[in-house]
Amino acid sequence: MMNSETLLAMTHPALAFVMGIVFVAVWLGLKQFSSFVYFGLAYISYGLGMTLQTLLWPSDEVLNVLLATLLYFGAVLLFYNGLVRYGGAKPKWLPVAALTVLALVLRIYFTDVLSDRIVRIYVLNGFIAIIFALGLWQIRQHYRRSALDTLMFVLTGTFIVAGLLRSIWAPTTHEDSFGYDGTFYWLLTHASLNVFLVVFALLLILVAGSRALEKMRLLGWHDGLTGLSNRTGFREKVGRHMRRQPGFSLILIDLDHFKQVNDRYGHSVGDQLLVLLAERIQHSTRLGDVSARYGGEEFMLFLPNTDEAAAVGVAERLRRDIELVDLDAVAPGWQCTASFGVAEFPPGHTVNDAYKTVDRLLYEAKYRGRNCVVSASAERDARSI
Repeated sequence: MMNSETLLAMTHPALAFVMGIVFVAVWLGLKQFSSFVYFGLAYISYGLGMTLQTLLWPSDEVLNVLLATLLYFGAVLLFYNGLVRYGGAKPKWLPVAALTVLALVLRIYFTDVLSDRIVRIYVLNGFIAIIFALGLWQIRQHYRRSALDTLMFVLTGTFIVAGLLRSIWAPTTHEDSFGYDGTFYWLLTHASLNVFLVVFALLLILVAGSRALEKMRLLGWHDGLTGLSNRTGFREKVGRHMRRQPGFSLILIDLDHFKQVNDRYGHSVGDQLLVLLAERIQHSTRLGDVSARYGGEEFMLFLPNTDEAAAVGVAERLRRDIELVDLDAVAPGWQCTASFGVAEFPPGHTVNDAYKTVDRLLYEAKYRGRNCVVSASAERDARSI
């Protein structure tokens, strides 16, 4: 029967176990954030190991230490896996497996062959420190993605250092002890790990919530059919560019006679045509350009730091690519073409003003018979004739 001290000590593994179940439940419910399931299972495995050493079950020292070691090591490996996946890296299982086997052999040796509880503590804390440090090293490029990511990185690093410092008090444990004995080392272990478990869990929840909100925001910026930015996303991205690089060119693209495609071949064929056009536009863009489905069959291409002559060249290449689209399989006999309005804008122009200009130029291209590119300079030249 548990005494009051043991019952109080059991609140520590119970906390780890409950939080682990919550993490796994969240992962099962959302099917997102794969690192949640690894962290959750790590918490559960650690909680079970600590339960064995707190209740001293089984009572045989060798068996108790062996079972607890397997659970602790399992928790470390699960946590490492979750950590590197959280940071977008892949686990390095070969060196990790070698370190695990070495540490396991040492723990068994200093339990069954030469019983030494202090060395066992050093081996466990050293193993945790090396594996966690390896994980942090693998994700070192990602720890500055956000303030929360940085806190997660710093917290895990602090836990590594605290574990090594905690080992200083290992000799205070009872000589005949192989589990929780109420000494300063064990009280310090419970207290420090309680802080880490809770704070790490809170940070993980905050990070997951932040990423979910960011994902929802980005989804709201993209067109579901083509994968390009929608009007909202386009304006947001272009606004950022214009704050850094105010000079730009704009290309407005409209598929010719698109309504007839839908009427003759059906909306599914029309959708395929829009997707094909989006692919052609993406192939024409450079790093830093912004492309969008601006509405219906209308597409927009933003070219920062690009003069009108270069923008017209992009539009002409894209116009020819669209002409070459083979639609015989879905719309036999249909010739795919598009019309373009192109203009360059110096600093001081807004997206709304720019859109009005290229929309007028696009209308001029339609008026001239479609399947052509009309630029602002070409329109001025035509008027001067």
